[in-house]
Amino acid sequence: MIGCLSDTFGKSLDVDRLREVLDRENRSKESYRRTLSMMRTKEYPGTLTMQMFMLFANHLNIGTPEIFDFYRMMEAEVAAAPEFHGVNIFWVHLLPYYQETLKRYFNGSRDYQIQGLEMSLDYMEPLDIDHPLEALAKKMINNIYTGSYERKADMVQEVVKEIRPDGVINFCHWGCKQSSGGTLILKQKMEEIGMPFLILDGDGMDRRNSHDGQIRPRFEAFLEIIEAHKHAGSSMETEDTGRGEPR
Repeated sequence: MIGCLSDTFGKSLDVDRLREVLDRENRSKESYRRTLSMMRTKEYPGTLTMQMFMLFANHLNIGTPEIFDFYRMMEAEVAAAPEFHGVNIFWVHLLPYYQETLKRYFNGSRDYQIQGLEMSLDYMEPLDIDHPLEALAKKMINNIYTGSYERKADMVQEVVKEIRPDGVINFCHWGCKQSSGGTLILKQKMEEIGMPFLILDGDGMDRRNSHDGQIRPRFEAFLEIIEAHKHAGSSMETEDTGRGEPR
């Protein structure tokens, strides 16, 4: 492949420059991971479309100086943000950016925010810059979308344990059979760690297949479950400390 590209573009591969790109990718991902953890207690209003646009940063342009600066600026913004006392959601699969109820709850909200999207975390292992070609091959082979669904479910469980959202939503896009077929596996993984989990069915692009009359009551009932879950957790922490305030 390198030989073919070199002949086509009349340029040879600069391995040292490739190492620089991979190093920036590693540092960008480290910054993003810290940002996700901070968002548990930091207010950082976003939109449904912002989460999907993040895929340009962490896939198509990852490793560039501009995207490295972008992640560092986002990390600094979150670190300086006010305290967040609302509901954090970790989202799995596509976001129906047009869906009215979800837009009303998440777009610019100070009470509900999407803490992260699993598509942005499909490979988070550090790349070995001393062996850049092998590192890229490993990144392709070990991506969570390569192989069985259990690989994705395990990754989501590990990320959720690390960043600790209040709940997880899996959107089953009609056009993706693997996402729909693997939801019960992911549900079991969330039950193992006591994480509230919701499955929503619909279409990530065609609004004719995502009816608000079906999504809204299920979503709002899920938010009530999360609030009860958070309240129960706060009550237990109060009892553990023996004082009249949570830890």
